[in-house]
Amino acid sequence: MGRISPYSSPESELEIKIQSRQSDPHPVGGPRPRHHNQPPRPPLPPPPPPYQPFKKWFPWLVPNIVVVNIILFVIAMYINNCPDQSTKCIGTSTLGRFAFQSTKENPLLGPSAAT
Repeated sequence: MGRISPYSSPESELEIKIQSRQSDPHPVGGPRPRHHNQPPRPPLPPPPPPYQPFKKWFPWLVPNIVVVNIILFVIAMYINNCPDQSTKCIGTSTLGRFAFQSTKENPLLGPSAAT
């Protein structure tokens, strides 16, 4: 009767009680109890607006350069007037005065070197 079972341990019969300190926050995350001599906390400021690194804008430099290049190409093709200058033009029937010079003179499909 006074024997202790080999399968039981003295630790299993101990009861441990833990008390939290007054300065610890609430274990569930609730508000701390307020003392009567503390002033009320000021309200939190509103959250900042969402961060937008760039404002919407139109990229004007590159489109303007492209438009100026196209206009200058059309002017150069008008001045070139391939059907009057040469007999071997590409696209004379559809482009007329704006036809391209032959690839032997200009391999990049454009006006003549003199133009």
